[in-house]
Amino acid sequence: MGSGFKKLLHIQLPIAAHRCLLSLFAHLFLPFSRHSRETQAIFLHKRGLFIKCDRLYFTEMATTASHLFIVNPVAGKGDMPVSPDEITALCRLKGARCEIRFTGAPGDAARLASDGVKEGFSRIVSVGGDGTSSEIAGALAGTPVLFGVVAAGSGNDFPSACGLPYGADALEAVFSDSSRKVDMGVLDGKGFINGLGIGMDGAIAGCFPKYRFLGGFAGYLAAAVRQAFEFEGFSARLELPESEEEGGCLLLGVSNGPTQGGFSLSPSARADDGLLDFHFVRDMFALRRIAALGLVVAGRAGERWIGRFQAQSGVIKTSKDLPAHMDGEPFVLPAGGHEIRVNKGALNLLCGAQRGS
Repeated sequence: MGSGFKKLLHIQLPIAAHRCLLSLFAHLFLPFSRHSRETQAIFLHKRGLFIKCDRLYFTEMATTASHLFIVNPVAGKGDMPVSPDEITALCRLKGARCEIRFTGAPGDAARLASDGVKEGFSRIVSVGGDGTSSEIAGALAGTPVLFGVVAAGSGNDFPSACGLPYGADALEAVFSDSSRKVDMGVLDGKGFINGLGIGMDGAIAGCFPKYRFLGGFAGYLAAAVRQAFEFEGFSARLELPESEEEGGCLLLGVSNGPTQGGFSLSPSARADDGLLDFHFVRDMFALRRIAALGLVVAGRAGERWIGRFQAQSGVIKTSKDLPAHMDGEPFVLPAGGHEIRVNKGALNLLCGAQRGS
């Protein structure tokens, strides 16, 4: 085994050393089995070795790797579009040096990406959903590091907005030399890549895990129908450089792409136009909410109850704490004023052969 790997393993042993050693011993004497997130996994290859040490996988190529793959093993339904074996095999086929690291909790992707930037990786790839990609993008914004996405989430709104390929084609794309600049949105200093939703939209994101078994769009739709009856409207004000909106509100959001959770609330939004698309959906009674939801699904949202605006910045003011989501990840937005702006061309996105091109 290479001296580089031995040195790396020696450095990392304090991190649950007993688990690493037990995993190594067990798998050296048991038949090789496919990786799953429920097991301590080990990957033996002709030229590399991966051992699950708590949350990370290390490879003997780590010190000189140029590609860092950050994998969320529970994204979507936990069914990865590409396996670690496939990533490793393609890296070797391309003659690229790479490392694969796994997330285990919220915030891990951001930390791993930040570490990757400091370690000198030239390309950092998200294998997960929009939430995982958003964390990674926040660490890469404004850096020369190239950002790749292999979509593995429930909604995958960001790769869809950018026309990125899926599955094996997405993995090929992260080795291409084709990239372009895309924007990010920023809420009170924290970035998002696709969308921010406040109010009923945030409540939908909060209860979506209960319906995840239905799949991406179907799960969001089921959560939306429930919240159409349960969610209580609120007062809000949207202040933009050339316009404003105020009154009873059902949901208030900002988009960098045309869809959020598969729902087309901002059909004109583009990830590379230097603008953000704001939408203000006025409050209405429950049955009308269901009818409006049907129009949104059909792409026929009426201007009578939804105000749409484009701007580089804006301020949202709310009268109470509200459920919200950022790229599908739920949180609580405190009452008061919140600044939102576009970070134009913040990311260098690897795009390969885009869908529809």
